[in-house]
Amino acid sequence: MREGSRTQKHLPPQETPQEKIKRVFEEYKLVIETQMHFNEMLMRYRSLAFTVIPAFGGVAVFVLGKITSIRIAGWLLPILLTVWVGIFLVDFCYYFQMLLGAVKRSEDMEEEIKAMNFSPSFLGVTGHINKKMPARSATWIVILFYAIPFLVGLGLFIYSQVSG
Repeated sequence: MREGSRTQKHLPPQETPQEKIKRVFEEYKLVIETQMHFNEMLMRYRSLAFTVIPAFGGVAVFVLGKITSIRIAGWLLPILLTVWVGIFLVDFCYYFQMLLGAVKRSEDMEEEIKAMNFSPSFLGVTGHINKKMPARSATWIVILFYAIPFLVGLGLFIYSQVSG
């Protein structure tokens, strides 16, 4: 086999402009779907955390208060606050970062599509959303979402230790 024919074998076929547009839009669609999936997953995760942790704490205080005379807040609140911090870390350091990555990729793709001189009317949605809610602002909102209940719980713990 000649060296030239071997090189020809490994070259990918050239895309037509229409094929490239179709491929890029398929990827763009997938990135937007991934972005929506992460966002939906985060909202479920947060609503579950915001429901389960207080419910567990309330049930534990009620049940343990009925069967023991131990000061429950003295040991239960630190456990719940630790679990809350763990939930925050999984959200903020894992799921939220994946969402930000998907958002960044869709922004990059929007720029790539614009550079192809093909700009459909729906293009730029991610960019418009990020102008209204930049990643930095979203980051602070997530931090506050977890910090406020944590600080309230910590305040209740301190109050129960001082007043009791």
